Amino acid sequence: MKFITICFTIHLMIISCSSSKDLADPQKGEEKTVFSESEDEIQTITSPVVEKYFYNKIGEKTDHTAFYLQRSTQDYFIKLCKSKVTREELENALNNVDGEIKSLTMRVAFRNGEWDRCDENHVQSRTGEYVVIYSIE
Repeated sequence: MKFITICFTIHLMIISCSSSKDLADPQKGEEKTVFSESEDEIQTITSPVVEKYFYNKIGEKTDHTAFYLQRSTQDYFIKLCKSKVTREELENALNNVDGEIKSLTMRVAFRNGEWDRCDENHVQSRTGEYVVIYSIE
């Protein structure tokens, strides 16, 4: 009996360790997010885009806003200074979508690094996963 219990426990541990939160469930319409270091990893996705206010380091809401791409796992900062579309083009595309949820089909690449580094004069401390938009379809 102990042998069966031990085998069952080991089997459960193997199954739980082999599953990954990065794997998508195609039956739920989810896709795996692929992070890239080059333009070779550009993918076409359809996803909601939201605009959020920026909060400074002491937690105060500012007048500045940023756009985020919403995925099932998290919201990704859209780094417009590295994107091939401008803020105005993104806003115009969103304004042309009816409804409260504004989804766009875009060619994008997911990256990891500094969000605010666009030139040597504008560097803050925000880092992490972000997205670059190459085109809006």
